[in-house]
Amino acid sequence: MGLLNIFNNDSESEVVIGKERLNIEGLASRYNELLAEFDKVNNAYEDGKKKITELQAKLAAAKDPQNNSIFLQLLDKYNQLQREFHESKEKIAQLANSNNEETLEFKIDGRVYDQAQIKEVVNNYYKLQEKLTGMLDQLNSFQKRNTLLEAQLQQNEEEKHDLANQLSSAKEKVAMLEGQLAQMRQIKEQTSTENDEPIISTGDPKHDLIDRYYQLVQTVLSEYQDQLSELQAKLTNSLIDSGETEFLKLIKIDMSASAYQKMLTDRNTKMIRYVENHGRQEKFVNKNDKEKNVDDNLRGIRYWANFVFLYRKMVKRLLKMNRNMTAEYKYACSYGKDKAMKIRDQKPPFLDENSALKLQTIYSGIKDYEKWKEEIDSFHKKARIFLKGVEGENLVKNVVASYENNHVLTSLNLPYQYRKGEINSNQVDSIVVNRKGIFILEVKNYSTDILGINKDGRIINDHDKKGSNSKNIIYQGQNHYRAVCDALTKHPELKKHMGYLKKQIHVLYVSANSATKLLPAPDDGNSHYHFVNLEGLRQNIDNAHGNLHPDIIRDICSALVNAQQEEKSYSYYCFPANPDEVADKAWKQFEIISDLVELKLDNFVKLKDSRILSELDSAGFRSCDGFVTHKPKENN
Repeated sequence: MGLLNIFNNDSESEVVIGKERLNIEGLASRYNELLAEFDKVNNAYEDGKKKITELQAKLAAAKDPQNNSIFLQLLDKYNQLQREFHESKEKIAQLANSNNEETLEFKIDGRVYDQAQIKEVVNNYYKLQEKLTGMLDQLNSFQKRNTLLEAQLQQNEEEKHDLANQLSSAKEKVAMLEGQLAQMRQIKEQTSTENDEPIISTGDPKHDLIDRYYQLVQTVLSEYQDQLSELQAKLTNSLIDSGETEFLKLIKIDMSASAYQKMLTDRNTKMIRYVENHGRQEKFVNKNDKEKNVDDNLRGIRYWANFVFLYRKMVKRLLKMNRNMTAEYKYACSYGKDKAMKIRDQKPPFLDENSALKLQTIYSGIKDYEKWKEEIDSFHKKARIFLKGVEGENLVKNVVASYENNHVLTSLNLPYQYRKGEINSNQVDSIVVNRKGIFILEVKNYSTDILGINKDGRIINDHDKKGSNSKNIIYQGQNHYRAVCDALTKHPELKKHMGYLKKQIHVLYVSANSATKLLPAPDDGNSHYHFVNLEGLRQNIDNAHGNLHPDIIRDICSALVNAQQEEKSYSYYCFPANPDEVADKAWKQFEIISDLVELKLDNFVKLKDSRILSELDSAGFRSCDGFVTHKPKENN
């Protein structure tokens, strides 16, 4: 019997299932959809089972206990959900064979169901669908975790490969040092055997004195060799990851002025902090400098220059000593020269080949003193201008910080047409925007006793009292004004207010040096032709009559920032990257190099016999760290 007959051929009869109200045709359609959905669910679970099996294999390879635990929990949920699925299918089969006549029955495709059973099946379907969704979400989460784990395993393999390379490099260095030590031991054994020979008098006191010196040298040679070997090993270790021509050279870089200013400030600060926290900072400070001035922003550059000069001098000395060590033995006295030559062959060089090559490479980058000095001077001169500018900008920011809705824009590079058809850039030092108005500031932080502007608009100071060598600062200010107006006019919200805004734009010439005497405007010039100090800046802002709305202030700042164009690049000198780290590495090398330079064979001889060197001197000889030569004749 069909569904329409059960409801007295009334296709409009309804039944409530869950939250839905369906007529008999809708119920029949829903049942067919339900069977189709169950097939999809079953297929999804079969696919999910395959994925879980694959993930189980990956987890076994990854050997992650936490992931294994998650997998087992997930597999239990899968099995439980699959059992519920099959139970639902069995229930449908049972419903198909049910003959309960006490309740209303529906016959669909040859199977009989009552209303309650259909409702239960549909509700079970919804529950099963929700569980399936949760299951698939967990599977996706599990797959993401496994992908992350595989990436970590790959990274571990790469790190393992890097460590293997480092270990191989370290083994090579160890092998090299072991070879050096073996050579030292061999020389030491030969020396100790030879030292046992007794001194036989020749009958000539001078010859006996020379023999005594060479006997002492042979005695202390092994101790000298041990200390030299230790220093060589330290130097080899300190030269790892260095030894390039550019190690202590200034870099020359093309970049915009604002980018250079930021780089310079950062690296100069790092250098100052490193030196002034250094235990031996006197090595970085030139002896001709007076006491440290913490207000001197350029001292980081001088610290660098002073230390590189000392490093250069010490490396040059060591390389020369290493190069000339054996050659100087040709000046040994004829008597005992064979002993001197034997000592020469036993005395190792100050540097092994690898260290000598690296130091020579570093030295080549700073060898040309005149060129190096020219680069340092150029760096110092340009940096002085930039750091003075930064200092002035910071002072201005402090002065105007208390104003309402205050914004300070610095180093703005605005487009401006100086000549018809030629768009160029206009660099503005600072622009202050607040409720009082728009203040274009041309800031100068000169170290000068006087500062002013002549009738032609040029700057007057100690070094140029007529202003003949300076630019026209008034002309600059006028260009700044026009460039700012152009930028604001292009903003759609500000264009309609330009008549009012132009009256609120002020150009001020500010001296950030409080010690400088400011000259008044010239009698025969414009009343605006003068500088104001920081207090004068505040007074000018206070006396302004603007009353800009916060939204207008926001739009002004946005218009000026967005109007900027790419700055031109110029060539500058600067510290290498991370100058504090470079200086620290160079300092450690410097200490070892200094110890090598001061390592004297004669010092070991003197500890054994405190009189031998003075006796040689009295006899007209001179000891030369391993051999004896005649003292040079004195000119009458």
